Amino acid sequence: MHKTMFWAAVVGSATAMATLTAGCGSDATTAAAADAAVSDSKVADSTSKDGVATDTVAGDVAKADSKTDTFTPSCAQAAGAWAVTGTCSNGASSIPFACMKAKGCTLTWEADFREWTGTLAGADYHLTNAAGSENIDGHFKSADMGSYTFSTKGLTCDATMDRFSSDLSDQLCCDVVAQDCQGAGKVCVPMLDTGSGAEIVTTGCLDVAGDATTTAGATCNGNGLPLTCGKGLLCVKPTGAGGSGQGACAKLCANAGDCGTSQSCVIASGAPKSGVCEAGCTPLASKDGCGDGQFCGPAALSDSSGQRVMGGACAVGGTVKAGEKCSGSGQCQVGAICASGACAALCDNAHPCPTGTCTGFGLTLAGSAPAGFGYCAP
Repeated sequence: MHKTMFWAAVVGSATAMATLTAGCGSDATTAAAADAAVSDSKVADSTSKDGVATDTVAGDVAKADSKTDTFTPSCAQAAGAWAVTGTCSNGASSIPFACMKAKGCTLTWEADFREWTGTLAGADYHLTNAAGSENIDGHFKSADMGSYTFSTKGLTCDATMDRFSSDLSDQLCCDVVAQDCQGAGKVCVPMLDTGSGAEIVTTGCLDVAGDATTTAGATCNGNGLPLTCGKGLLCVKPTGAGGSGQGACAKLCANAGDCGTSQSCVIASGAPKSGVCEAGCTPLASKDGCGDGQFCGPAALSDSSGQRVMGGACAVGGTVKAGEKCSGSGQCQVGAICASGACAALCDNAHPCPTGTCTGFGLTLAGSAPAGFGYCAP
């Protein structure tokens, strides 16, 4: 079992808890840059850290080792939060966490803003993605342990899965839009947890104050429990805005369709899909749509179909210059992000790099992002 080691109160502006990971067989350097861009904390109590180079992969899953055991899970037992440990044929490691949803005996495995669906038969399950190009074949050894193999063209990933438990919430992998928490005084929000030494970003049912506001845009304090924003809302603030928990309540979302026409769904968690609705902005534009002292920095967004794309979210600039060392993008001056431990200027086709090469973030660009949007890599 994996236990909570710390609590990051609430995400701010959703890039807060979103980390991009290299997809199976993808360029780890590019994915790491995207991670650096969007995983900088907008958490109210600033406990998450800026992304660094990682060889984690999206959707890695496991191989059934021995099927000599006779355990047969119920469909309900298959559902829940799972810690994942494994390796892939390209040398990469598995993602650390995934959610299993069950509707009848149809299972859906959710990890890193991706999903695979299929059926449970006895202790075995077979899942596939919507395109039919990726398969997961797994086996439950007990109610709390299993293994599986992920396979796609030219790549396999073998891993084990252990049921993930949290000291913070006994209801994980909830739906931030449906708000399906059981019991009074609970709301479903993105939350930051730790298991097996890795940061886990998921959703959980947490205590909400009896006088919590139900108005989007209302002032809130995100330092700890109970939450001060009511059901369907989350306390957020721009990246780099300092250690105070003061922020504003924002509507939770799973895709752009959950937000207003001038807003973006900025990703907070990929398992399950969740984010917060924020005013749209245009990176590197002379009028980028952000307020005084802010700029439109890179952020992973969920588009209208629920796919992850790279766009922008308003951030507060710091004092560290491009080329100097950093540990979080909130430290970098306006127009720069923290990538691989150093501040790097943002760039696009109309704004070439003064030094280095303009490098993309490893995601399809949102319609609001300029052509060639990236950062200046050395």
